[in-house]
Amino acid sequence: MKKFSMELLVVYLIFIIVPILGGGFSQEGADKTPEKKEIKDIWKKPEYSVVIPKNSSEVLMEREGNYVYSGRDMKLTDLSVAEKKKVFINLIVPAIDMVEKEVQWRRELVGELRERETLTEDEKTYLEKLFTDYRVRDRNIDRLLSKMVMPPKSLIISQAALESGWGTSRFFTEGNNIFGVWSYNENEPRIPALVTREGGYTAYLKSYGDLKGSVEDYVVLLSKNTNYSELRAGIRAGESSIELAEYLTMYSEIRGEYVKRVQSVIRSNGLKEFD
Repeated sequence: MKKFSMELLVVYLIFIIVPILGGGFSQEGADKTPEKKEIKDIWKKPEYSVVIPKNSSEVLMEREGNYVYSGRDMKLTDLSVAEKKKVFINLIVPAIDMVEKEVQWRRELVGELRERETLTEDEKTYLEKLFTDYRVRDRNIDRLLSKMVMPPKSLIISQAALESGWGTSRFFTEGNNIFGVWSYNENEPRIPALVTREGGYTAYLKSYGDLKGSVEDYVVLLSKNTNYSELRAGIRAGESSIELAEYLTMYSEIRGEYVKRVQSVIRSNGLKEFD
């Protein structure tokens, strides 16, 4: 009888006293499921303001916060070569910074969605748009993340300088189009080319509200196009802009010569200091 009472005491200690002290055997604790991770703060897209400078001096002013410039009606042709390059770089660097912040924001958001067991309809729609924008046909989230890259600033600046003549091209000053992106949609803002092509065809280039729009289209192009898969791999591996330029042979009709020009602009203007 004494032995039996001792066994009851042990059972009592295990199932009554221990849970009270440590909670290790409580049924309430066993039934708990992990709370759904909230990501509402990550849904908040980075905000910025658009600055429309009246002259080159306003481009060189110190500013705070997130902002991008519009290069519309900016006349850089009257400046000295050194001044023109300085103003041009100051015009587009804020746009590059803003696009980089948005790419990082999207990556964090997609990373959070990847960890969810179930998605809302809005979340599914958002992911589907990204899959389409980045041409991820198998809808694989890891593959999507691998495509969401950001080239170093020096590479972007060098290509921007070549494509826009350091901000002196008509498409830059009239439509914030830095990289000469074509438009095939008559319903979007665009600018007609002055020269009519063979067969009377008029080509159009996209027109943007600010320089960020142009930088964003350029970054997405490099992120989704199969011609730049090696470039994306190089970016993920941390290669320098000089090395990354080697993967741009398909960007221009002049192929290898274009690569040399991009590398030359980076070196001769000390653009790597912006990376």
